[in-house]
Parts: sequence; structure tokens; C-alpha cells
Amino acid sequence: MTADSDTSNSADTPSAKPKDILEYRTTDIDHLRDDRPLPCDIFLYFEKNKHLLLWKPTGFVFPEGSVDDYITKGLKKVWVHKSDIDAFKMYLAPNLVDALPGEPVLEVVESNESEIEITARYLMSLLRSAQYPDRLKRALVAKAVRILLGKSSRAIDLMEQAQENKKIQGIVFELLKRINENESSPIFRVSQQIWFLANAQPELAHSANVAAYAVMIAMAFGKINEELISEIGVSGLCHDVGTSQISFSLESLSQNKMTPEQLGAYSQHIPATLELFTRFVGDVPSRISLLVEQVHERYDGTGYPHRRQGAEIHDAAQIIAIADLLESITSGHWDGTKRTLSDAITLLEEQEAQATAGKPGAIQYFKPDMFSAVARWIRESQKKLA
Repeated sequence: MTADSDTSNSADTPSAKPKDILEYRTTDIDHLRDDRPLPCDIFLYFEKNKHLLLWKPTGFVFPEGSVDDYITKGLKKVWVHKSDIDAFKMYLAPNLVDALPGEPVLEVVESNESEIEITARYLMSLLRSAQYPDRLKRALVAKAVRILLGKSSRAIDLMEQAQENKKIQGIVFELLKRINENESSPIFRVSQQIWFLANAQPELAHSANVAAYAVMIAMAFGKINEELISEIGVSGLCHDVGTSQISFSLESLSQNKMTPEQLGAYSQHIPATLELFTRFVGDVPSRISLLVEQVHERYDGTGYPHRRQGAEIHDAAQIIAIADLLESITSGHWDGTKRTLSDAITLLEEQEAQATAGKPGAIQYFKPDMFSAVARWIRESQKKLA
């Protein structure tokens, strides 16, 4: 069924619109607004019995918070007759062309997502647009970056995956540069240098990939606060600088093959990172220090350096942890075998399933449903782009 079965508030008045679904276009329900009347009728479509139902009539105003309630209930799509598309677009985003001059517009009504070009400038224009309420900003940003993640996960071999990683790195680097253009804190200058050096020093590619995927995943979760996005990116770039202070023989070992003693020694790179911050950077935003400290903590308390668990771990640290583990698996640092992003997701899905089932020795890396949400978005984007 394409539509949710909750039709308790559906309009009783029959619509004069044609009943042929080919005459209609679809849009995500989270694009609907609760601050203005609908400019046209909107419909639900029940795929199993091919039934088109008038849901809300022209002029209807959603009570505040009701759209989110429908999303929570599982309603995903609504339908608009093709003759109403122009009016509906203006309802979604009035003055859209003026708001985003010269930038490709991400179509909110049925579009070929594989042809959409999503740039740092486009994402920035969404984050700073005065035309959108925050709920719609979150939805559009999340949709855009999920497409990017879906494209990256379609890489068929390691060479193509490296190329896709570079594309995402470039978008995130440019986005963070725009966000931090007036930022004077030394840690942001350090992160800029890591970005540049990553192109020439393969050992820094891990940090650049972690930062890129962490920012993408954060925005896929609907994070649109620029300060938080920036700090997640900087934390991803700088979280492993302390490995320069531990034995190279430890750093070169596969993480899941370390003995407890080796892992204990390796875990000292976290306090080493924080010590380097204090000695050479000085004033580091407290949230960056917190995120760096918690990147390697695990939801079940088996992580390091403080064995924090559950709600003790910051949500943003868990986002960076997902990016870090995915990158470690794709790069081969996790077990010595390099993989594509898609294969890394499959492996982590298996790990999470084992932990959920209570398999002895299985690690619960992330908060329940957190990684599964990321995997679901990417799989859905893969299907749409196929």
C-alpha cells in the first residue's frame, strides 16, 4: 500500500479530478506545511486495490504538529493532480527561484533523482534559506544527502568507491569551508590543513572519509544546525591525530584482531589526541573535545577510553562512530579486507543483528535503530537510483 491506512480525517466530498493515477504526481508528506492553506486537493493512493482517495481538500490547513504525527504513523507519500503542480510548488516553496539563484533545484514533486546534481552550494542555500520552515529544511537536506550516500554505495569495486569517496569529500570540504569562513578558532585551521594533506598523504584519507561520511549521516538525520555540522566535521577530521603518539606497529594492526593488551595500548591515542589539542591548539570548543573523546565508545559499554554506554554517549559521537566504523571496514583497517561501502553496510547489519539477538561476544556498537536507519536510507536510495 502506497498510502497509510489512517484516513480518519479524509475529506468526505468527492473530487472532480480524474481517477487515473497516471494523471498524478507524488511528493513526500514531510514537504507539507502547517502554516498555510493547501492550494489544491491532495490525495492518497492505495496500490493494492488501485484506489485514489481525496485526503485533504483545497484550503485545508494542517493543525500545528499534525504532519509530524502522520509521519510517525507511517504515512510517506501524497498525490497531486498534474494540473495543480505549479500551484503546489509555490505552496511548498514560494519564490523558490529567487531564493536559490542559479542553483539546481531539488524537485520535491516526482523527479529523476539520478540526474539531480547536489552541490555544497545547493546544500548551503537550503541551510540558510529564509523561505523554508526548519521542518522543511530538515526534510530537503536529509533527502539530498541520502541521495549522495545512495550514489556512493552503488560503487561496484574499490576503485569506483575511492572515486565516490572523493566526491563526497569535496562536497563536505566546500560546505564546511563556507560554514567556517568567519571562524577564528585554531582547531578549524588545523582541520583545514588535514583536508589539504589528505590528498597527498594516504594515511590521512581515513580522517577525511570519516569527516565526510559523518557530516553526510548527520544531515541525513535532519541535523541542520551549522555549528553542530561544523563540529562533527572537525571532530571526524581530528579524532585520530593522537595515533601519531603510539607505536606504529599497533596502528597498522587490524582493529578486530587486536589482543586486549594491544587494544588497551591503542586506546591511548584518544587521551593523546586531547593532550595534543591542549599543547598545540589551545582553545578547542568543548563539544569537539567531547565528541573526539567518545568516538570509540560503544552503546553496550565495550568501547574506550571510559567504557561509557547508552545515554552517556552523545548522539553526534555515535554518528561519527558509524562513519568511523564504516570507513575502517571499507579501508581494510577493521579486519584486513577492503570493501565497498555497500559491502561494509551489509557486514555491519550482520554485526548489529547478532548483537540484537544476544549472540555471545557480539558488540552492540550503536543505539538501537540508529545504524539500521542509516542502512535503510542508503538501501532505499540505491533502489531509486537503480
